[in-house]
Amino acid sequence: MTSRTGENAVAAVQELEEALAARTESLRAAEARVAAARAEADALVAAARIAGERAGERRRSAILASGEKDAAAIRAAADVAVGELQTGIEVARGELTVELVELVELVLSGEEG
Repeated sequence: MTSRTGENAVAAVQELEEALAARTESLRAAEARVAAARAEADALVAAARIAGERAGERRRSAILASGEKDAAAIRAAADVAVGELQTGIEVARGELTVELVELVELVLSGEEG
């Protein structure tokens, strides 16, 4: 082997080592970018989860408030209906009392006669 051939072989090995080093560097850089992308994705997922929980809580509060409003309206309507029923019962009781008094007076007047 001549010295020229040996020098060429050494140069070729050095080129291969440099190429391998460059490849290794590229792989490390790619792995770092992938790790950064994963971290960013994890942060986005966490932020989305928090936003979803907050939106869900706001929606839940709105639904409960609407339900409470509806329940209050139903209770108010029921109170009015109960009042109307009580008034109707009092009127009917009064009419029944008048009729009963008239009937008793009629019966008593028949006994006297």
